[in-house]
Amino acid sequence: MVINFFGRRGCGKTTTIRGNIDSFRRPVVIVDILGNFTNEGFYETQNLQDAVSKIRAYKKSEKAFFPEEKYAVIVLRTSDPTTASDYLSSVLWHTHGGTLVLDEVDSIRVKEGSCFDEFIRYGRNRNGDLITGCRRPAELEKNITAAANKFYCFQTHEPRDVEYFAEIFGDRAEELLHMPKFTGLFIDHDRGIMGKFEIDIAGNIFHTEEVSI
Repeated sequence: MVINFFGRRGCGKTTTIRGNIDSFRRPVVIVDILGNFTNEGFYETQNLQDAVSKIRAYKKSEKAFFPEEKYAVIVLRTSDPTTASDYLSSVLWHTHGGTLVLDEVDSIRVKEGSCFDEFIRYGRNRNGDLITGCRRPAELEKNITAAANKFYCFQTHEPRDVEYFAEIFGDRAEELLHMPKFTGLFIDHDRGIMGKFEIDIAGNIFHTEEVSI
């Protein structure tokens, strides 16, 4: 599963990701570039190898049917998100699954990470999911959008972004210029539907319109 969230700063994309973490496949590994994922219930570290060891600890205990819940959500703060994403993708691949969360994913150079690129393309075959947040869609690697099962796109004031979103939503992309704050358009390729959505203060998503595609 690959889900992309798009929107300018303050539109609600990070709030939405945070609000839906409980529904993501465990373990959830967050590469936190801007420090947006502080939470008493998350395990937080600035050391890549420590994050890797906690993933393995969770997976090992999961097989024993007593998962280390304190390692169910691991937040890695790093100044090198490209290396971290590549390494963590490899670990989730070889331990058969989990969710990699990359807010501000446009700061990651996908082409420099062969493991990350493989995770994007084939992670679903290893129970691996990818959740991304990005401000400017044109800055996102095409491999990520090509693999996406779902898109959630918040209001935008950028005509150039509307041109990009037209590849996803067709003529409806123009609606994004007039959407109220914390609302947008979505498309769910798995269910074959698209429409409008909104979020509440906790980041819960509500589909306010659904049409078949």
